[in-house]
Amino acid sequence: MPRHSWTAAGMAAALAIVAATPAWAGWEAANAALDRGDYETAFQEFTALGEQGDPDAQYNVGVFYLDGLGVALDHTQAARWFRAAAEQGHGKAQFNVAEMYFRGDDVVQDFAEAARWYRAAADQGLPPAQSRLGELYVEGNGVAQDYTEAVRWFVLAADQGHANAQGWLGYMHENGYGVPLDLVEARRRYREAAGRDDGYAAEQLQRLGE
Repeated sequence: MPRHSWTAAGMAAALAIVAATPAWAGWEAANAALDRGDYETAFQEFTALGEQGDPDAQYNVGVFYLDGLGVALDHTQAARWFRAAAEQGHGKAQFNVAEMYFRGDDVVQDFAEAARWYRAAADQGLPPAQSRLGELYVEGNGVAQDYTEAVRWFVLAADQGHANAQGWLGYMHENGYGVPLDLVEARRRYREAAGRDDGYAAEQLQRLGE
């Protein structure tokens, strides 16, 4: 079975960048601080914007707390800021909130709540959220087990080049879960994933004689 490959920290690595808005002065100052490696000033600027309700800034504050950039690492604060952005429909923040519930990071582990937030992000087209939601459907965590629904989400992510989803599709086709058993398609999906340095998929291809 494919290994989980996405983490909140991994998804958080790319900070949000926005176009000019009435609050652009704050964004300009924050981005300038980032460019010169002044994370403390960038954190202060993003926090001010986030307190005004800017979801992109709220997401960025969560990233800073998550990675300890310009502020002491604090996952509880990261969760608070990600949630604030997520509740305004910020897809990456929704994914990070879901990851926290999935893993039980500074919140009580809750697969149903994780599934709710993964779905919100997946509906916005985020491949890692689509893939993770597919995993929940395979395993029956937080949702009723449904291999067909799992495959649907894996396909959406895989078609955007998500290696973990491609590996999962290889697994599903190899075992006939939610799709007819098809070793040709299984190999094809494993190759796609292995071509993106997915170790699990490479192992399965070797096992299958490739």
